[in-house]
Amino acid sequence: MNRKDLLRILRRYRQNKATQEERSLIDHLYESMGERGNPTVDLEEDSDLEGKYWAAISSSIRSPRAGRTRALVTWSSVGIAACLLAGFAIYFGTEHTDHDPASAQSVVHVVDEDKWIVNDAGDAKRVILDDGTRVTLEPSSRLNVSGEFGIGDREVHLEGEAYFEVVRDTLHPFLVRASGVTARVLGTSFRVKAFREDKDVVVAVSEGKVKVYTQQNGEDPESSTNVVLTPNQKIVYDREAETILRGIVENPRVVLPAQEVRRMRFEERPVTEILEALARLYNVEIEFDESSLSTCILTTSIAEGDLYGRLDVICNAINATYSLNQNTIEVRGVGCSAE
Repeated sequence: MNRKDLLRILRRYRQNKATQEERSLIDHLYESMGERGNPTVDLEEDSDLEGKYWAAISSSIRSPRAGRTRALVTWSSVGIAACLLAGFAIYFGTEHTDHDPASAQSVVHVVDEDKWIVNDAGDAKRVILDDGTRVTLEPSSRLNVSGEFGIGDREVHLEGEAYFEVVRDTLHPFLVRASGVTARVLGTSFRVKAFREDKDVVVAVSEGKVKVYTQQNGEDPESSTNVVLTPNQKIVYDREAETILRGIVENPRVVLPAQEVRRMRFEERPVTEILEALARLYNVEIEFDESSLSTCILTTSIAEGDLYGRLDVICNAINATYSLNQNTIEVRGVGCSAE
């Protein structure tokens, strides 16, 4: 019996389709909990159920009062029930959000496939999928998990906005489908924004690589028109014009190790060298006229501040300006006079 089989036992029980052996297993655990609760109730309607199951399991393990034969049955049932709970428990609680800036106020472990998970609350909701992938579902958003999730591709459908922290699995790509756009990854962190009333769909990457393709190219994952995004990059897909624009995320994050960042202090170095280091620091493209700026010499550190704050300091020092052109930062200046 694999994990998928275990996941289906409780589902069949709740649908009155379980075999006698399966019902005996669930009934045995239920009896150890007393008369409170109901194993046929949808787990989403009983947020205390997980705690009751675990209390029953712990009690059985701590106090095997029956003889040897009874103890063998109890331990077998407890062991299988524990496996079941590990795979299909749905519960609500608090949990930290790691890379995501949103404050997720509740956690939902997904059991039922082909079911929409809706967030009608005012706060973000944390959803944990069967493969361990974490999804921060923003308010007024909903997520559908495919009934074939994990058998082939790991496919979900999104309406609204969500941040995905995908567990790496090279054999089962993770696909997010949203308003004509598909984001395909093996394991990474990224955000998708695709509200039905908005004409734009946005995919923004925090870590790893994300391949994006649209209905325009037949949703072919191997099409040459696909866009591959890396950290701090995003695409904006205009559903009306069917066009894709690349860009830089609003708040780029440092992509290099902290020890390498701390070494980024420059003593009397050409500003062109500093701009190249800044581009590596944030995995962005910075264009400049090397012949004009090579005469500008600076002493500075780029170990502190954000991308645009660092650019402000550099440009102010050499009387230059910068602007964004899709996914490129363009630095323009007349250069520095030799002293």
